[in-house]
Amino acid sequence: MKNQPEISIVLAVYNGEKFLQEQIDSILRQKDVLIKEFIIVNDCSADRSMEILTAYKNQYSFIELISNQSNIGPIGSFIKGATRATAPYTAFADQDDIWLDHKLSLSLQLMKEIDDDKKPAVVFTDLQLISEKGEEIGSSFWELYKIRPAANDFFTVLFGNIVTGCTMVINRQMLDEFIKMPLSVQMHDHWIALIGFSFGKFNYSTQKTILYRVHSKSVTNKDRVTLSQTVSNFLDAWFNQRSVFLKGSIQQAKLFKSHYGDRPDEHSRQKLDRFIRLENSSGLVKKLATKFRFLITRWV
Repeated sequence: MKNQPEISIVLAVYNGEKFLQEQIDSILRQKDVLIKEFIIVNDCSADRSMEILTAYKNQYSFIELISNQSNIGPIGSFIKGATRATAPYTAFADQDDIWLDHKLSLSLQLMKEIDDDKKPAVVFTDLQLISEKGEEIGSSFWELYKIRPAANDFFTVLFGNIVTGCTMVINRQMLDEFIKMPLSVQMHDHWIALIGFSFGKFNYSTQKTILYRVHSKSVTNKDRVTLSQTVSNFLDAWFNQRSVFLKGSIQQAKLFKSHYGDRPDEHSRQKLDRFIRLENSSGLVKKLATKFRFLITRWV
């Protein structure tokens, strides 16, 4: 056990009683790694989550349980837990997935290929989709959402995240950046991806390391969208000069620029500025830029 790599796990919990035990058990079954600390942040759950978590804490000495006094949301909870991580590497967990037993060992192998103890680094993987009942509903998250990490660079990642947070493992340098991350970011995993693809390092595997649970409540009821709404949304996205399309990603890009300034290299800064300039473009231009972003990035 002493020669195995050490890692910290941070789990954010909010009303997670339904799947919590299955997730924690899958984390505890990880092979060929040493979990130095398992930090769980309970964000004011109103169900049996605290009771479940307390039982695990009483059984495992490396589990640290933090109870928020007020609800601070997933990003705040992950940052709060991350400040307590002391291992060379850190992984983040959602409350309702199932980790395959090679998840951490594979991720640490990927990390060893890029970690130089100087730059922030992140590794990530594909996922397999399961239903609320645990039945397979998709063999590849990346195939479903047409994610191709090899085709992406900093510019293309600005349009949308390709790194799923629950598959991430980061080094100490990236953890330092994570802890300083503004609470106003759109999503914490997208922020980490932007760092990794600009002035940091990244690595990935097409292997699936997580059974990613898809909840029925997250599925949009398309029957409630009327024809007039559909037409209105289409016209807004394509022709409205004030279209909200890409608004969140552009705001995050501006925040990234103000937070990191000249830290990315000149080429990355040019790509960042090119993306931010889309803010004043019509929905049509934004749509076309998104569609052809893999071609545009060659010219930036």
